[in-house]
Amino acid sequence: PRSSRRMGTRGCAKLGGGRRAAAAAVRAAAGPESADGVVIYSEDLALDGRPASVWYPAASGGEGSPLSGYRYVFSARKLCSSVLGLPGFALGEKPETVTLPVAVNLRLGPAVALPSSAEPRCLRGVVLAHGLLCSRFDLAHVAEALARRGFLVVAPEMPDSIGHPGGASPLGALGELFLQRADGEASRRRIVEEAIVWLRGQGVVGIGLAGHSRGGVTASQLEGEFCRVNLAGFQPPQVEAGEYFSPSVRRAPMLVVCGREDEVCTRPPMSLDYVQQTVREHAPHAETWYPEGVGHFNVLDPRVISRWKDLLGPFGGLAPAADPSVAKQVGDRIADFLDKHVPG
Repeated sequence: PRSSRRMGTRGCAKLGGGRRAAAAAVRAAAGPESADGVVIYSEDLALDGRPASVWYPAASGGEGSPLSGYRYVFSARKLCSSVLGLPGFALGEKPETVTLPVAVNLRLGPAVALPSSAEPRCLRGVVLAHGLLCSRFDLAHVAEALARRGFLVVAPEMPDSIGHPGGASPLGALGELFLQRADGEASRRRIVEEAIVWLRGQGVVGIGLAGHSRGGVTASQLEGEFCRVNLAGFQPPQVEAGEYFSPSVRRAPMLVVCGREDEVCTRPPMSLDYVQQTVREHAPHAETWYPEGVGHFNVLDPRVISRWKDLLGPFGGLAPAADPSVAKQVGDRIADFLDKHVPG
């Protein structure tokens, strides 16, 4: 919808003092350092026929039941067919489901009925977009941090997710990134727009976008005045950077993060110089962070990364190592940036 492309920061600046104060009260109650506020987690929302993860903010009024863990689904069959372009080759016929541990103050609940606009308690929201052959739980650590600061967070499962067997490109990863790139990116943008529409329906006005890898591309492509975070979302020089950095990114704050040891973005055919030049040309206003010792995958939730070795079976030795300290450092930086710049 045209209206979804206009949802960004401008409308938030027009909020009345009462609504701003209500949102501030929620943030004060949750607080970036608070571990007491209960965050309600739900999978009642479906986007494009797949479940989306939703984290309702602390102090949102929901109660919920004990949450034993996130249900992380991993399809080795899809990984093989997507990487190799050989649908018949598989490590397993069915996706595996494992349980990822959660914080003690997360509760499983049905969708929380947020207060009406007459008494808003949540005015800020974020959509998190995962990368190619990744999962909506990759940035769960960021979602939890944001929910505790008063954000309503949505993480859709994209068609190219590792979490379901469908949607694999018959030509493999190269086909997905090049021959079918435009269609795949359009599908991703449409799903993020659906998430934005849903957030607006919950009374959210200030909206931020954040994505990792291909999800960073999605966050950078969308039209509108959104506060954005691009976490290692770059494409090879064969793809014109103007195709994945919308001109509208210049109209709102943006954070670009790319580790100097990134196994994807700082290796041929790309390089750190290429990444930095791309940002200077297409997002010159962006706050940038190119930290040492940070790669492409150790920024993700360590609860996810730590399971890859077992799930990859005989190829488990190729799995990157989880690094909780790096993931927390990067996650806190993202949450701090969005907390500072998404109006509410």
